[in-house]
Amino acid sequence: MNIAFRRMSIGLLLVLLDIKIIYFDILPDFIGYFMMLSALRTLGEKHAGYRKAEPFAMLLGLAALTELLPLWQTVSWNSASELPISSLIYGCITGICQLLLLERFMFELAKHAREAGHRVLADSADSRRLWYVIASAVYMLTIPFILNAGVEFVTAAIVAGLVQFLVLLAVYFLCRKAAKSAWHSPKGGGGGHVDVRVGESEAGVEPDGRTIDFRA
Repeated sequence: MNIAFRRMSIGLLLVLLDIKIIYFDILPDFIGYFMMLSALRTLGEKHAGYRKAEPFAMLLGLAALTELLPLWQTVSWNSASELPISSLIYGCITGICQLLLLERFMFELAKHAREAGHRVLADSADSRRLWYVIASAVYMLTIPFILNAGVEFVTAAIVAGLVQFLVLLAVYFLCRKAAKSAWHSPKGGGGGHVDVRVGESEAGVEPDGRTIDFRA
């Protein structure tokens, strides 16, 4: 499980680092998204809620494959008014999918961490999930207006994008923190508890009937 969280963090980092030579992406996003998909599948074997984020990782990975060719133009803040409408729609759809992917992942991470007794990690996941949703929503709201926007508005959009990038870095470090945590699941497979009775013989339970309750 720790390896899966580490793989999730590396996948997210590959998506964040956008290094291109002309049209060729040195670190293709589809590799990052498919690494995240692999991590979610592994995590889903231990906590089923992670599987809810898998479809979004799959869609983003397939969409990122199209970026290997110059089919979509990235946003150029110096010529935003020349941005094709197809690129605008593509950016909005992938932005929404990424929002749903990471929001669902952090929601399930917080839930999973609480069940495992990692309250600090759970609180961090909830906090960063909230900040990510707000930052992403603000950034995506600016995209439709950059076509005919003035310099002031474009500058505000750049600031919103930078804030979103910083929040995504915080999500990366959250994944690294989860990878360093100790995860123990009960043999029953759920987040329940194990009852161990003390003083139990072949004939049954002793009269004192003492029990020890270990909760996950």
